[in-house]
Amino acid sequence: MKFLFSILAILVTTTAILTANTASLDSALSSGPGRYRLVDESVRLESLPSSVEEFTTMRNTLATNPKGGYAMFVAAMLTYVKNKDLGTKFFTLIMDMDALSRNPGNPLNVQGYVPNANALYLVRQLDSRLYLPAIYLLGTSVDNGYSYSLPAGIEFRQATVRNAETVTLYALTTGGNSARPITLRKNDKGIWKAAEFSSVFVGASRVPQTRRTDNL
Repeated sequence: MKFLFSILAILVTTTAILTANTASLDSALSSGPGRYRLVDESVRLESLPSSVEEFTTMRNTLATNPKGGYAMFVAAMLTYVKNKDLGTKFFTLIMDMDALSRNPGNPLNVQGYVPNANALYLVRQLDSRLYLPAIYLLGTSVDNGYSYSLPAGIEFRQATVRNAETVTLYALTTGGNSARPITLRKNDKGIWKAAEFSSVFVGASRVPQTRRTDNL
């Protein structure tokens, strides 16, 4: 009987902990450091910007919270697989300063900055994974090669709050993988930028099959 009561006590305690750590993103940020299971947290990516000016305007509106920062990083990914030069500039605008290098001589610089060597190594994983950015958009599927149309949503299930200005968000994927994190940091202008993002460049478990053209 004591054993049964002990098991019940553990279950009650565990349930209480899980319930206490289930929250909206806003309440998680206000509650302080910890890991939180998010409820109904998503962001809508309406369209892809076509210039640095458009990206900056969209970023300054959307990335005033961590969800928007994550969405703008996905927008940079989606752009890069279509236009590497423009996508690289977008990454510069949504990466934390620690991921950038001063290089005003680089033709792709934005206000004198470009992604540093480590960041570029990660970004270039997209060169052979053109499908990858779309796995973060709700409604995509390996069955049609992760084709997508905008607007589309990005859904979040977990957050790890480091402090009031640093949070790791985990977005769902449609590629057969668990939710993937980006750590975002708020800059002095109130814009949430990506500080750690290596996981989002890892290939999907479900990779679309491409048929080789036989011209022989």
